[in-house]
Amino acid sequence: MGKQEMQYTMQPKAGIKALAVALGMSLWLTSPLQAAEPSQAKPAKKPAAAKRTAPAKEASQMPSGPIEFASHITATVGKSTLLRLPAPATRVSIGSPDIVDVVLLNPREIYLLGKKVGATNLTLWSKSGQSTIVDVAVGLDTASLQARLQQLLPKERNIKVFAASDTIVLSGTVADATKADRAVALAEAFAGKKVINMLSVSSVQQVMLEVKVAEINRTDLDKLGLNFSWQSGANFLYGIVGGNSGILSRTLGNTRATSATGLATTLPNIFGTDGTAPGSVSNVSALVDAQKKDSLVKILAEPNIVAISGQEGSFLAGGEILIPVPQSNGTITMESKQFGVGLRATPTVLDEGRINLRVQPEVTDLVGFTSVASTGLGSNTLVPTLTTRRVSTTVELYEGQSLAIGGLLQDNTRGSINRFPLLGDIPVLGALFRSTEYQQAKTELLIIVTPRLVKPLAPNYALPTDAHKSPSKSDLFLDGKLEGKSESKPAAAPQTEAPAATGNPQPTPAPSGFQMK
Repeated sequence: MGKQEMQYTMQPKAGIKALAVALGMSLWLTSPLQAAEPSQAKPAKKPAAAKRTAPAKEASQMPSGPIEFASHITATVGKSTLLRLPAPATRVSIGSPDIVDVVLLNPREIYLLGKKVGATNLTLWSKSGQSTIVDVAVGLDTASLQARLQQLLPKERNIKVFAASDTIVLSGTVADATKADRAVALAEAFAGKKVINMLSVSSVQQVMLEVKVAEINRTDLDKLGLNFSWQSGANFLYGIVGGNSGILSRTLGNTRATSATGLATTLPNIFGTDGTAPGSVSNVSALVDAQKKDSLVKILAEPNIVAISGQEGSFLAGGEILIPVPQSNGTITMESKQFGVGLRATPTVLDEGRINLRVQPEVTDLVGFTSVASTGLGSNTLVPTLTTRRVSTTVELYEGQSLAIGGLLQDNTRGSINRFPLLGDIPVLGALFRSTEYQQAKTELLIIVTPRLVKPLAPNYALPTDAHKSPSKSDLFLDGKLEGKSESKPAAAPQTEAPAATGNPQPTPAPSGFQMK
């Protein structure tokens, strides 16, 4: 009984022992699992590692060729330009650093700064090492000039500004020549004298200048004197005092000297046979000459000059003379000089009907000849003497108004006294043996210019001679007519109402010249 109980009591111990073994086994089995958990937790951090390898994955997906970019870039002197690339670049290089500066801000942005006008190229390298070459042109700032032209010339919207290397090119149309000059002057302020003017005036205007040139001469001539002359036996007349002094005049025969302007008397043998005249003296003639001349001469020239607005027109009423000019090598060249009445005028049509007029009138007179001795000429040569009156002025007036230029005065005074030897120096009585001449010439030049706007006539205008017909022989000799009979025209057909004309009516022919605006 007691032994069974002992066995009974031992069963629990064996169960406990088995339980402990089972528990130990479970602990042994669970310890690898716990150690394996950290190793399984590390793969959980793989998303972070995946983020670090993402750029490499994107780079592997990017194109490995050169950077696709525009083949031409335009920059402005003194201004910067920011370029955005479609693909990243590793480095850049510029061909001429003195023309443009380049900075790679980041793989996708490039900074350019134009330094002077010129052309160069820009090289871009991609990450794959392939390069792309882009042409770069640096020009002037045409946008600023275009904006300034629109600001100062608001009505001229058709002016275009371009840059050709270091030169500004203006093209388009303007209303008149003055606007074109202002646009060119403004462009020269930007680019100096390197401006090409290709502007055209929308409506070419022509100006007719009505010119009147008047020269007023007021000359006073007072002459009083007694002229002596001898008639020799050879029937020649010699002058001592007055108009025939010292010059062989003419053959008189046995007649006495006469004059339509004076009184001729004969003083026979005033010196006997031993006179001062050469040869045998037969008699002496005395001529009383008294003249007074007061003249008023008016010379009028009325030319009409037609010139395009901004162009010069001129005329000359006179001629040309040749003047010998000796050269250093002993040769003689002939130089041409113009004389007479001349005028140069440049009209410029402005807005609101105003006309800017530059006038240069000139009057050159041939007054005489001067004896000049020159080694090249070989002997004394007569060279013409010219006097010139010239004026230049610029005015602004409206169409139909006149410009008068006057006050061009010329005053020439000339006096001479011819006296008989010894007798002409006697007080009081010496006046009977003297010839006095006093001449005063005054000249005033007056020029009047009137500008008018004109336009050419239609090609079908009628001339006054269109209806003229030469006479036949019967008309000329039998009827005594200098003009032939006009041909009889057939009777006109009955007129019917014509449909309304769709075109522009033909202009009415003007009588002659130009149609006034």
